[in-house]
Amino acid sequence: MYVVETTSFVKSPSDEMKKVHREYLLKMLNSGKLKLAGRMVDNTGSFLVWEAGTLEEAKALASSDPYFSNGLTTFILKGWSIFWNGFVKPPIIPKD
Repeated sequence: MYVVETTSFVKSPSDEMKKVHREYLLKMLNSGKLKLAGRMVDNTGSFLVWEAGTLEEAKALASSDPYFSNGLTTFILKGWSIFWNGFVKPPIIPKD
């Protein structure tokens, strides 16, 4: 698993860009690649959890988000080793 933490917006997204962004996230959620996503309640960014086999795959998935590919915001990507999630499946340890 990999987590993406986004920064504040460099520039505000248009309504059309918000729609395209949500469509991308829904597509990734339906594919099983995106596990969780949401904005910070103080509007300082967002947090996304990706299922990916490598850091490179996770970076490609995150970079394909229209918010990132269009330069609206930046992100920090890190591997995440789940110790216990209580309801889904045994821990997954990233290869990177």
